[in-house]
Amino acid sequence: MRVIECLQVLNKSVGVGFSGGRLPVLDYWRVPVAACLYNTSPEAVSGEGLPSADCVLGYIGSTPWRQIEGQFREALTDSAEAAKREGWFNRPVLCAVDFHDDEYYGEYTFGVVGCFSKHGTNKCFRVATLDVCEAGRRFTLAVMPVFKGTTATAVLKHLVREARKFVKIRCLLLDRWFYSICVFRALGRLKLKYIVCAKQTDKLLKAVWGRTFLEYTLKNSKDAYTVDLTVYRPDDKNI
Repeated sequence: MRVIECLQVLNKSVGVGFSGGRLPVLDYWRVPVAACLYNTSPEAVSGEGLPSADCVLGYIGSTPWRQIEGQFREALTDSAEAAKREGWFNRPVLCAVDFHDDEYYGEYTFGVVGCFSKHGTNKCFRVATLDVCEAGRRFTLAVMPVFKGTTATAVLKHLVREARKFVKIRCLLLDRWFYSICVFRALGRLKLKYIVCAKQTDKLLKAVWGRTFLEYTLKNSKDAYTVDLTVYRPDDKNI
């Protein structure tokens, strides 16, 4: 999908008041879309004939987040259906779940969660996404905000349910946040093939010493679960 088509889909689905501005409405959308494409801030891409970042963020900030969330999901649906019509998802696809943190420097407020200290703050707004991540092809299929108390299982179930409206998932890649017994059981119920990055505890490192493949049992006070563990050593050319 071309950038202009993305702008048109967003403008059709998400109403944040840009139509009331002095510039063409798509120029307002160019600022947040360019910031996402280049993984930078709205301030870094505004100017040069485009509205200022303060102007764009002011429109967005005055819109209730529930409204934006619902409309953004409509935009995702429109773009995913367009990609499906073009044959992007004719076969099962490799997908990954990822988290995106927007650092926050004020007092704790609704939606702010704790995070590792970075750039002078340990607070952020966090969003989880499920994306197609095959070579040469990236496509966001599902998104959800992550709040204090949101569980890994809840994130997983929601994102997979939304993504399955458009694709068959060949394998799902997950980071260490999902390395838990409850997530493995949820993955089993969802009948998904998956790869989860393991947390490198002292117990695990001792178990994998000198080995490449093994069965490893996670335990807590109430439950246990056995997984197949593959050891990856970047300096080992035989792996």
